[in-house]
Amino acid sequence: MIKKLERQIMWTIVLILTITTLGIFLTVNITNYQALVKQEFFYLQKQGTTIKKEPRLPEQNGELSPEEKEEELHGYYPLYIAEIANSSVEASVTRLDGSSYTSEQICALALDAAARNERSGTIKNLRYVVKNLPDKTEIIFLESQAKARFLSSLIRSAFYCVCLLLLFLYAARVLARKIVRPVEEAFQKQKRFISDASHELKTPVTIINANIDLLRAEVGENKRMDYIESEGQRMSALIGSLLTLSRMSQEPLPENKNIPQEFRSFDLSAALLGTALSFESVAFERGIAYDVQIDDDISFTGNESQICQAAAILLDNAMKYTAGDGGVRILLNRCGSNGSRGITHSHPRRAICLTVANSGPEISKEDREKIFDRFYRTDESRNRASGGFGLGLSIAKSIAQRHRGEISVSCKDGWTTFTLKLPDNSHSPQHPSKPADPSA
Repeated sequence: MIKKLERQIMWTIVLILTITTLGIFLTVNITNYQALVKQEFFYLQKQGTTIKKEPRLPEQNGELSPEEKEEELHGYYPLYIAEIANSSVEASVTRLDGSSYTSEQICALALDAAARNERSGTIKNLRYVVKNLPDKTEIIFLESQAKARFLSSLIRSAFYCVCLLLLFLYAARVLARKIVRPVEEAFQKQKRFISDASHELKTPVTIINANIDLLRAEVGENKRMDYIESEGQRMSALIGSLLTLSRMSQEPLPENKNIPQEFRSFDLSAALLGTALSFESVAFERGIAYDVQIDDDISFTGNESQICQAAAILLDNAMKYTAGDGGVRILLNRCGSNGSRGITHSHPRRAICLTVANSGPEISKEDREKIFDRFYRTDESRNRASGGFGLGLSIAKSIAQRHRGEISVSCKDGWTTFTLKLPDNSHSPQHPSKPADPSA
């Protein structure tokens, strides 16, 4: 969880810095491009029959005047001037070096520009202005360099962005680690407290429960002792759940294809069938229609007792929140992982699906997002009368993560469905089948 939080903070910082940097670079480049375009048109407005090619002398301080700077800036721009008088067109090229157009081409473009009836514009890569003089019309063309400069500047900016992105990654990783460190320390202290408190409470609760049996043997049945015994059993169950969560949170999650040493290959179908059959009596007593559909010959490599515990949690949860005339279904089969992020295996499109569904009131969308949090209960159903503490689904989620799987909940047509997906690590040659719809 801490590593996930650290990665989220790191990528958030990188994303913010990258978007900000890209925005700055794009703004600067676009502003420069617009300034170049405006400067080119301004330069064109000053050209015509009064072009002066004689070099100006520098100012007294040795710097160039603004006019000289402009001439220096546009000194390599090919400039063309076309004159239209009495339906005849003559074109002159003021700079032949690097020129891309001939006089004939410029004459044709001048007629095109004159037909547009615009004072200025762009044809191909030429910017032009039209000057109407008393005896003729001058059309001045300039080969624009703004686009080329913009692209060149954009390429340089992209290179700088890549360099800055690498720097952002390093800085964000260091910063995220510093931000997360206090959270990690607090989380470790919390886990240590839960573990220590559970161990300290376990012994006195066990003694209380043992003494209740002795007192009942001496005094006989007593309602107050029944209350004490009931609360003692609840306390024992709570302590057991806390110890389970504490133990599982201290175990590192398996990475890549590494399999923990305590994982063993076992017959998942047989194990879950035994767990499912143990709830038949509960369903019969409550008048619940109980349907068990478990495919045969499904093997799995993992902790058998933990997988059975997760199934028992889901079944117990389903039995508690199903009305007397409702139904509970448990299904086990192979299915597609559908690109699930939690399913990481050499066969990413294969998974084992354990589905437990029950009829009854649906869980709201807001509650579904939090239902796997520790001690979380919905206002309508997860109350003290159910005998739960809000830890069962948290334990089931921890077991799923421990086995590189995932657990989810959905509601449809009056059915609440919990689905536990596990990676199919049995290398079975059978093809994956589509999981059955528990609400069907």
